[in-house]
Amino acid sequence: MIKKIIYGLLSIVVSIFFINTITFFLIEIIPGESYDLSYIRSEAVVKNIEEKYELNKPIGYRYVKMLKNTYTFDFGNSFLSEGRSVNSIIKEHFPISAKLGALTIIYSFILGVIIGIVTSRYKILKKISFIYFVIMISIPNFILAAILQYFLCVKLNIFPIIWNDNILNYILPCITLSSYPIVFIAKLTCESIEEVNKMDFVLAAKARGIDKKTILFRYVLKNSITSTLSYLGTIIANLLVGSFVVESIFNIPGLGKYFVTYVMNKDYPVVMGLTLFYSILLIVSTYLIDLIVFIKDNKGKKYEILE
Repeated sequence: MIKKIIYGLLSIVVSIFFINTITFFLIEIIPGESYDLSYIRSEAVVKNIEEKYELNKPIGYRYVKMLKNTYTFDFGNSFLSEGRSVNSIIKEHFPISAKLGALTIIYSFILGVIIGIVTSRYKILKKISFIYFVIMISIPNFILAAILQYFLCVKLNIFPIIWNDNILNYILPCITLSSYPIVFIAKLTCESIEEVNKMDFVLAAKARGIDKKTILFRYVLKNSITSTLSYLGTIIANLLVGSFVVESIFNIPGLGKYFVTYVMNKDYPVVMGLTLFYSILLIVSTYLIDLIVFIKDNKGKKYEILE
């Protein structure tokens, strides 16, 4: 257990190092300048800005400083938003993205597990759900978002178009982002239940005449949920990528929307800081999920040994 934790923490540090390095040099080698000062005519002003943000320093110096700032969680200041630090941008906009992400994960997990349970019990519904799965996988997030917004916001006027931070603003983005995860959670749950149903302890429970619902929730679902939990890391990665487009379409003032804006405007410190922040978030959350699954598996093995 201790070895697992130490190995995981070391892998997090190494992963962040490589992501830092790759992101830094990718930004440096892109065509044009990573910062645009062409609109400033005064050479003295340009020189002062370069000195302030250390843009005139050698690339090696900036790379080492970037690594140091990352591990102290100091991502610097924005070029475009004068006087605003990257940390303050994250603090202001991330809670909205986090709320949307949490609602999407809960909704995806609950609905996906329910669909998985139902389709595992009724073969006809399993065939029908396959058509739904293919449709959901085939439709990109931005297409589904545009369709939902056009019909439910513009035509039927059920949901508001203007953002005012109430629960109605989160429903359509949540449905859009969860369309892909629900499919895989349902599929994983269904396959896991079918596999567990063939195991000896389940067959023994059926032979003893235990109620079907008790077998499902006490024995089958409890042992088949591990594979679904392990998929949460992939769901989080999917949400991080999908939120960039979905937040822009629904005009949600979250971190994903502003990340796209700062990339378009070549705000180097913000782009670098948000990329690293998202990477750290994904790596740490994936590690924690793996650790939870590992602990759950170990407990299961101990119980098997005691029995």
